Amino acid sequence: MDTGSVTRFVTSKEDIAYEYELQSDGDNLVVWRRYLEHKKTQENDSALAWVYERCCFQFPGSTEMWLEYMMWRVSLLSGANSVLYAEEFEKCNQLFEKAMYLCYQSVELWELYLRHVVEQRNLHLIRVLLNKALRHLHMEYHIRVWDIVIEFIENAVLDPQVALEAEEDIDALVNESLFNPMDQSGVADVWSSHILSRYIQVAEDLEHALYLLGLTQDHPEIAKAYRKYIIDMPFSPAVHTAYEFHCTYLRSLEKSSSHSEYTQAMAQCMEMFPEQKSSLIIQLAKYYIGKADLFTARSTLLDALASTVTSKSFSEIYDFLVKLLEAFASSSIQQAQKNTESENHQQLESDLAYNMDLLEYLLESHSLLLNDLKLRQNVNDVGTWLERADLFSSPAEKVNVYTDAITKIDHLKTTIPGSFGQLWCCLAQLYTTSGKLDAARETYDRGLRVPYKSLSDLENIWCAWAEMELECGRIQASIKLLREALKVPKSAGLVVDAYNTGNSSVPAKAITFISQRLWTLYIDLLESTCESPAGIEETVRAYEQLIALKLATPLNFINYSHFLQEQGQWDESFKIYERAITIFPGQARFDIWSLYLQQSLDRKRPAETMRDLFEQALKVVEEDVDCPSLFILCSDFEHSCGLEKRSIDVLLRGCRECKSLSAKVALWKACLSFSKERLGAESSRPLYEECIKTLPNSRATSFALEFAETEAILGDYDRVRAILRFGAGLIHPDRNAQLWNYWSEFELKHGDKSTYKEMLKMKRELASTMKVSTEAVSQKDGNIAFVASNTEPKNPGTPPVTTEIAENPEEIVLDI
Repeated sequence: MDTGSVTRFVTSKEDIAYEYELQSDGDNLVVWRRYLEHKKTQENDSALAWVYERCCFQFPGSTEMWLEYMMWRVSLLSGANSVLYAEEFEKCNQLFEKAMYLCYQSVELWELYLRHVVEQRNLHLIRVLLNKALRHLHMEYHIRVWDIVIEFIENAVLDPQVALEAEEDIDALVNESLFNPMDQSGVADVWSSHILSRYIQVAEDLEHALYLLGLTQDHPEIAKAYRKYIIDMPFSPAVHTAYEFHCTYLRSLEKSSSHSEYTQAMAQCMEMFPEQKSSLIIQLAKYYIGKADLFTARSTLLDALASTVTSKSFSEIYDFLVKLLEAFASSSIQQAQKNTESENHQQLESDLAYNMDLLEYLLESHSLLLNDLKLRQNVNDVGTWLERADLFSSPAEKVNVYTDAITKIDHLKTTIPGSFGQLWCCLAQLYTTSGKLDAARETYDRGLRVPYKSLSDLENIWCAWAEMELECGRIQASIKLLREALKVPKSAGLVVDAYNTGNSSVPAKAITFISQRLWTLYIDLLESTCESPAGIEETVRAYEQLIALKLATPLNFINYSHFLQEQGQWDESFKIYERAITIFPGQARFDIWSLYLQQSLDRKRPAETMRDLFEQALKVVEEDVDCPSLFILCSDFEHSCGLEKRSIDVLLRGCRECKSLSAKVALWKACLSFSKERLGAESSRPLYEECIKTLPNSRATSFALEFAETEAILGDYDRVRAILRFGAGLIHPDRNAQLWNYWSEFELKHGDKSTYKEMLKMKRELASTMKVSTEAVSQKDGNIAFVASNTEPKNPGTPPVTTEIAENPEEIVLDI
């Protein structure tokens, strides 16, 4: 041992004691560890290193001691600059070499050494050390060594932004590719690609390894690896998408392979990723631009624009093509200004003119190109064809559009009924507008020959043709057309049944006679021309045929009746109403009765006849139809006949028979008002009693107040108080303010202090005991009953009203 070294590092009595112990027991590792722990307390790195080295050489095969020593040495250089302290790092590397020579099978030491070298960013040393470690370690430990190097490559060497498809500046791309060619290839990371190409062969996560290789920009190596592991072998990535890997493969082929290989790979990608076809088309166009082949790039985009079937793809390709043409125009103008006397100047001007014309066409024809897209999506969409016709201004161009539509559309695949027939009508109207009436008639005639599946198509054509003839002043021709359309075949019922059951052998043309629209137009035309008995007879025959086919609506019957009335055939018109009444139910019957009765009254038909009609009409109430207007009309009729009591009885009958609450309330109002007006106030007493008894509490309170007001007019004040007390108990005072206000005013005028106090006491009691919500109680019937008044009528000349009101054994006796 060097005496100088011992003198330099042994500086205390404890050190001497440890040295003597090592002289006697130097092969005991425990003694060395105690000595090391003692040296660590002195904070002298050189002395500690001296002891560590002696210990390691004393036990050269001790992986544990070498690992402990090297970890300590590495920790001393943690955070240090490997360039400024290159000498110290080199010393540490030499120590590692010694350690690895003695402990070459220790994976922990190899890992520590690799991490130390990675900190130095020494790529050569990393590669050399990786190779050594892989040669000396068992294969099961290789992945641990690889992980260190791959982590270094991923975090410190590669740029992840390379994987992102940055939006290229199209102006710069065009200018550099077409006018200023230069090498646009990036700097390849050959070191990383070499390491990763080896790693891929043993990587557990093949997807991540291939992704990292794609970041190196070593395009030949990328293309080689991707062709083997992605193209030729089934590959299903989990983190990234298959499309991303194929795009990277295409970029590598673009930089490193032949044109045929690139185009073949591009075609395969378009077949594999149809949803990304627009992006691939744009990428292919950029490839041609990079090759200074603007013609092929432009043709590629135009062909794609004419064949794409999705709005997204159309928009992307269209926008890129417009930007490309704009960029070429800008670059061409700049180039022409720089080289005005160049040999290629004339060719440049020619290319610029062509591209400018194409750009102008694209901008002006955007709507038309979008329409082309819609037609590729669905050529049978009539609406799209109509939109296309609107894009043109000249009649000749519109005719061409309609002709193409009729030729290309499969009318059996149209989704909107009547749309294909409307297409024929539009074409014919173009000829009509141009004054080519014969061509329009021929178009209508050809349109009617199509075996449509929908009746509305034929209706559109027949009506349009008839209206055209009307505009030309040929009304008889219109009538003749419609007569032909509505010609009823033999066994009409069987034909209609076969069509309704979906029999494809029965076209819509066979059932045009059931078209309500055509019948309506036909009859309207007949009515407008029936100036002779023959015309009247033909119109009547048309109405009768419509009824016989069971196509007539209530409005048709009403129009038929009005037509007969215009001809002075009132009795026949009334028979039409009666026929309609037997056919239609419910609300339609009520509407017909309303017209029939009013017209009968206007014609002053006999009273007995009217009573019989009213009796039949009022039976619609049995069909749950609200018909208060019929009861009021009948009451007015009896009133006009001088039968006042009978008029009130009719209204009372309506109050009892109508089921709707709103109808009941309306009829009770009319009944009570007319009773007081026509028979005197006293006659309304039993009516008010029944009204309040049958209506819910929430509706009965207003009638109770009217009843009290009526009794006040008659001067029966005790009865007024009894009615008010009863009305006040129907609902909560907060919801019955009108009655309480009236009661208060009544007591101030006709009562005294005690009656007023009694009223206030009752109001307080009701407010504290009644619930605000009394819906359940308000829906009950029979909760109110009155005793008939003992007061004789004040007008002895007015006969008393005898109404059929059932006696109630639980009557409330009013204290009057």
